Amino acid sequence: MSFYETLILTAPHLTDEEQDQIAATYTAVIEGQKGTVRKADKWGKRVLAYPINKITEGVYTLIEFTGDGKVVTELDRKLKIDENVMRHIIVNQDHDIKLKERADAKAKKKQRPVKVEAEAPAVETTTAPETKEEA
Repeated sequence: MSFYETLILTAPHLTDEEQDQIAATYTAVIEGQKGTVRKADKWGKRVLAYPINKITEGVYTLIEFTGDGKVVTELDRKLKIDENVMRHIIVNQDHDIKLKERADAKAKKKQRPVKVEAEAPAVETTTAPETKEEA
């Protein structure tokens, strides 16, 4: 099972009860597909960076869950159908964690000191004595 999070943007004209019902509906979808919800967090109403269908505000809800591909497929399908959901995104956090671990390992590998083989003892060299030229 992988760790996912989904961010749901819903229409601002909905009441608090309707917003809570939407979060409960998608939590039930996840649990119905044998996934487990770790956290459901309502972020509240925010101003959008750009209007969506002439709407400038939206209510954000973040749901963190674990599950497999079936959970994600069904959740995505239901979110696309819902008229009250303006936008949504589902992110696989395991993939992001693995990428971060790879980048950290690569950076750590670059920081390792290079192993230098033992050098042979230096050979002493002598210089010829300088001679003065008489003019």
